[in-house]
Amino acid sequence: MLALFHTRSEDIMKPSFTIHPLAKSIIVQGMDGNSMKIKHFLIMLSPINAEEAEMEILSFISSLLIRNQESTEIFQSEDQERIGSYLAIQLHQFIKEKLTI
Repeated sequence: MLALFHTRSEDIMKPSFTIHPLAKSIIVQGMDGNSMKIKHFLIMLSPINAEEAEMEILSFISSLLIRNQESTEIFQSEDQERIGSYLAIQLHQFIKEKLTI
């Protein structure tokens, strides 16, 4: 299972999205208060003064995590090439759609 941790801070200079697979699963409390077994931490960081476009991109990436079973499996795969390719294709489509508006 994936756990997304995200924050905005004045100490962050530029937006960042990273995936950190764990050697062994741990139990954390979810937003709903229930315990869940986590194998992958996804960290999303943003400066307080991030531009709207930067926040839109981070939000889009966040939505990809739960888009469908396939996208969730890709982010859990630990296959950097597969994850990078998927993100590149999805972000290309996202930007293409934004430019045609």
